[in-house]
Amino acid sequence: MERKIALKLLTGCDKNRKASLDLIRQNLERLPWKAAEKKTAMDLTAKAHLACFDGDGRALVPSIRYLEILEDWTGLKAAAAIAKIYGHGPGLKVIREIEECRQLSLLCEPDSSVEPTEYRYEETGEDVDRLFREYCRDHGKIILKHLQTGSKKADFKSFVYLVRDSDGIIKVYKELVDYKLGPAGKYIENEDEIIGVLPRLDWLPRYYGIEKIAPDLDFIRQSFVYGSVLDEFRIPGHQLDKETVISLIADLAQKLKILSDADILYTDLKGGNVIVGDNGANIIDFGLAKTLVPGEQEVFSVIPEPRYSPPETTVGRMFSLKSIVFQLGVLAYELLTGKHPFSFDCLPDDPENKENEYLKYAWANAILPPKDDLSERTGDARLGIIGRMLRKDPAKRPDFDEIIVQLKGVKTALVKPRSGYSRKREKNTVLFPARMGIPHRGHIEYIARVLHLGYFVKISLQRSYTITKRDPLPKWLVMKMVAQSLFDRGFGPNDFEFILTPFYRTDQEHRLHFAMLPGADNIVAIASGNQGVHELFPRHLILDQKALFGEEEKEYDIRSWGEIIREAVRANDYEIFRAYAAAGVEKILSFSEIRSMYGRPEIEFVPGAVNLILEDENGAVAVSGGVFRYLTPEQSLVTHLKRAGYDCCLVDPYVRRTILAVNGRDRSIKYLKTVFDGTNETIYFRYA
Repeated sequence: MERKIALKLLTGCDKNRKASLDLIRQNLERLPWKAAEKKTAMDLTAKAHLACFDGDGRALVPSIRYLEILEDWTGLKAAAAIAKIYGHGPGLKVIREIEECRQLSLLCEPDSSVEPTEYRYEETGEDVDRLFREYCRDHGKIILKHLQTGSKKADFKSFVYLVRDSDGIIKVYKELVDYKLGPAGKYIENEDEIIGVLPRLDWLPRYYGIEKIAPDLDFIRQSFVYGSVLDEFRIPGHQLDKETVISLIADLAQKLKILSDADILYTDLKGGNVIVGDNGANIIDFGLAKTLVPGEQEVFSVIPEPRYSPPETTVGRMFSLKSIVFQLGVLAYELLTGKHPFSFDCLPDDPENKENEYLKYAWANAILPPKDDLSERTGDARLGIIGRMLRKDPAKRPDFDEIIVQLKGVKTALVKPRSGYSRKREKNTVLFPARMGIPHRGHIEYIARVLHLGYFVKISLQRSYTITKRDPLPKWLVMKMVAQSLFDRGFGPNDFEFILTPFYRTDQEHRLHFAMLPGADNIVAIASGNQGVHELFPRHLILDQKALFGEEEKEYDIRSWGEIIREAVRANDYEIFRAYAAAGVEKILSFSEIRSMYGRPEIEFVPGAVNLILEDENGAVAVSGGVFRYLTPEQSLVTHLKRAGYDCCLVDPYVRRTILAVNGRDRSIKYLKTVFDGTNETIYFRYA
């Protein structure tokens, strides 16, 4: 019934017209209602106003008036508490009038002196940004990205920056918002107070200290947590499998219990605050967290992310451990279905319009039943607990121990679906030049960390047309190994690309090669630990190993596994090889195939041309030509096939045998051999 009446209150809204309190009030007054419906409609309208109060202080008085008409004294007491906590003068005035008229005591401690409170904050957002940039410039810090713009409104957002610090390590700098200056300051703890009591755990950020930027402006300095943002996996088509989701939710429940056992109430659980790494779920951002004193069951809280606002927070601004359980239930439901369990799907998604977001999600959480029973839908009885986590009454939700027992099973390896996003390239590209004789885990983790920073990566495989004892594998096969390894980490073909860079005799030729590279203007940094590479790019920002793997005030030892893996191949030591080789290596070549390539004739340098021959199944030449600068051999073959009149494109260049579409038919080609005559090199492929 509630859903039907709520949708009637939203009459006039659609995917193009956003919801608003004005529209809901108009519909309450102008639409025909049955007597029983009118009462429910008024109750839902009061809750809609309470849901939107953090974004619009004017919403409190109408909600109080509706609750008075309904004679909902419990709701009025909750609204009175909100008015008092915020020092909301108009709301307190109305509450006092109701108390006097109705002979009630709604305020536990009436205070006639309370007046509207302004948020006293000295700097504007522009000031904060300017002061921080000036500070970084003067102290040898380089801002890589502006991650979040601050807000001193009810959502209390900090300015957040990604910075390469003066010690060369990449860190997060987060503005320390002084909540004590705000109307509800005595009920909200500053983040540095929470950090001071946080246990040191490997799934939390490392906090390095507070840095004073200006007399009234401090920033928290902390580590960047590398991994995939959990939000990515609630998008349809990019979801994790059921067992992985169950394992992750159990892992999160275990970690949230550890925090609660330390008397820390994490109030802002959402997909954007969970980073999935090799160690499972990592929890970040304690800006809205609170500490519990002994015996305290619930605390005041602003509405966190509307999407995850528990009902008791939406209508009463109260939060408890069972409120975290509700947030975890919403997250679990989204990860399993790709949908929100309560939302008004008739409303558009518009995060910039806070009122629409509060109504679409926070209001829906408070008044609507879940869309599905997951245990019935999937036939998996374990998922029945998610429905219980989403109950409106906190007392009827399970605790962390029950969730852990119900969902904890055999921990599954995290298999991330391949990303389908198109990553921004303009002024957001990092060049990763490396020889990579045999790709190892260190190479892939290095590239993955650059990708986790949000950059598009252009991978340059150096000395691409030479074959030596150090680099025995053709680089177009190395390319496939790297791509397959990145796919295993959840990245997709739109996150990176390859160029095959020849061996140049001089640095001048080498620099000219990169200067003429298509998209060179978009390269903002070079990721390499090689000093020779650093010298090639004297004007670019360098992201070396220490920048991405180092920790503050700890010595960093450069990792180099190349010689270990080469020696393992020579010594026929498969166990060592498997321990160090990148995950995608054996998807392209077996260990025995790699060993056999060490015995082939060396090509130290190609002074002439690099040519291609594609043979048909019988060994006859189907097409031939040269390799084009900046294109891979397979990309060059496609160009030659098009010039020969074929309708041709690459379908999948990263599988063991490259797949082409030729005249509407998928064809596989395999690499055969490379022949060097002392001047020119010829690479042979054949239709498989």
